[in-house]
Amino acid sequence: MIGTRCTAVLAARSAGSASPRLAALHPDIPMRALTPVPARQVVRQVMREALDHIVGPDRRRVPAFVAAAPYVTYTATYFAERHEDPARRLRPSHSIQMECSRLVQGLDDDLDQANRWAGDLFILCTPELDVRQSVQGAEAALAVGAQAALVCDITVTPPWDPDRKPAALSAAAMLLVRATAGAATGDLALWPPAAAAHQTTAAETPA
Repeated sequence: MIGTRCTAVLAARSAGSASPRLAALHPDIPMRALTPVPARQVVRQVMREALDHIVGPDRRRVPAFVAAAPYVTYTATYFAERHEDPARRLRPSHSIQMECSRLVQGLDDDLDQANRWAGDLFILCTPELDVRQSVQGAEAALAVGAQAALVCDITVTPPWDPDRKPAALSAAAMLLVRATAGAATGDLALWPPAAAAHQTTAAETPA
């Protein structure tokens, strides 16, 4: 069994958004709220903040598992409704917004190419199961040798007016690190290891 540790759940939100789901899955882990940003930036913000807790070459290779079922469902429904309604305009951007990967684009644009994150990105879209599947994927990555793995979730709060875009988004990220690894610095000033480190084993991974 592979032991893992996690120091905190980071949360980013746009105005009017609901609490991210990842915090509810692990209520025993402290949550740190980041400065609110526009909806299109929440995923980049929370992933960048988590990745910056890693030093050295391990940062570039961290795999990320993103639970995106609510986002995929919302954007696909929005697109389908506009497509079927002749009174509403359908723009090329409406199809592009269904691509979850666009929420991560530009993550490290301010860094040199050699230092930018280049890890594998996995988008999990199974309704009601995507968060747990993301945690399982991260645990599996550690089990086969990764020093750290990132779990992220996207939560959508649809606007009251269906023609108002974008919806409010929130995102949370949790960095899982092998218990014996030295890759993650952790936010030690805010999350002392003795109080905040969460020890798990593969047997504790949600089914």
